[in-house]
Amino acid sequence: MLYPILPVFLTQTLGAGGTVVGLIDGFAQATQNIVQGFAGALSDRLQKRKTVALVGYFLAAIATPLMGFGSFRRIIGITCW
Repeated sequence: MLYPILPVFLTQTLGAGGTVVGLIDGFAQATQNIVQGFAGALSDRLQKRKTVALVGYFLAAIATPLMGFGSFRRIIGITCW
């Protein structure tokens, strides 16, 4: 839902540079692919595709608004020296 405006949020609100935006985007894509593989295997094994899909949508619905509560340093896990 908020994925298209994530780069704008990172650069304008949190002051991130282009490299950080690229790293975060790459990490998000990699995480998505890994989680989809495991969720698909779990769905096949349990034969409960609807339940697995609903859990995924629920987690995304909870995690998306939390993006606004983070600060730049906490999001990328660095400290300023």
